[in-house]
Amino acid sequence: VHRWPTLRRWLDEDQEDSAFLEQLRHTAKQWANRHRASGLLWRGEASREAQRFDRRFKGNLPELERDYLNAVIAQAKKGKRLRRTLVVASFAFLLALIAVGSVVLLRIRSAEQEAQRQATVAKAEAERARKAEQEIKRQRGGLRISMEVGGATKDKE
Repeated sequence: VHRWPTLRRWLDEDQEDSAFLEQLRHTAKQWANRHRASGLLWRGEASREAQRFDRRFKGNLPELERDYLNAVIAQAKKGKRLRRTLVVASFAFLLALIAVGSVVLLRIRSAEQEAQRQATVAKAEAERARKAEQEIKRQRGGLRISMEVGGATKDKE
């Protein structure tokens, strides 16, 4: 046996399978006695070990053990689907958040540009109003001078 590594591996696997089958038998009985409560199904590493066992075991299992093993595997698949769905949903949510953020950023940038354009127009209008006011003051000043000069000439006559 020691010189034949393949036989040694088979014997070790058979010993592991025997221990696993004993544990499976015991747990399946408890599960059946408690009305197949889902809380008694293996999770985590025990579930992964059950899945590995199911893939490699070629023999037949009694109905109760097969039902328990199938329930463990079904629960693991359901959990995996749920985790995958949560990951996809989280990714979709993040993408939506990025899209909304991009739209908001574009609107803010557009509003800033519009505000700058309006500020430029307002400055130009203010400058035009200032020049118009200066022109009116200049014209009023010229009118006053001309009225004074005209009034002085009328007085001389």
